[in-house]
Amino acid sequence: MKFPQDYRREALASLEFINHAQDLVPYGDVGTGKTHMAAALVAAACQQGIQARIFTTSCLVMALRRAKDEGRLDKELTSIAKNQLLVIDLCRAGNYAEVPRTLAAERALLLGSGEESAVAISA
Repeated sequence: MKFPQDYRREALASLEFINHAQDLVPYGDVGTGKTHMAAALVAAACQQGIQARIFTTSCLVMALRRAKDEGRLDKELTSIAKNQLLVIDLCRAGNYAEVPRTLAAERALLLGSGEESAVAISA
């Protein structure tokens, strides 16, 4: 798993990226701990009273599709946007260069401006 050079374990453990509404996109080979780390971040956020939620991409898409079919998409999006931390796991971007564009699109869809929320996507 790789992080930006200026990003250290302490920064993750402190959840400071949430307070600054910074996005986090860990990536690496299969089995390097991305999903484990994402789940740990959500658990740590919840323990600190921070609203957080984790989805797999397929579950998120299915939930949004179901909500749209049932005429409650706006309500579902509002519910998701209430979280200060939203983790989308297994986005499986074939090209990691595409992840920032994917992240921006998903942030805009789910959180609007998202200035008070952080998004973590494990690829």
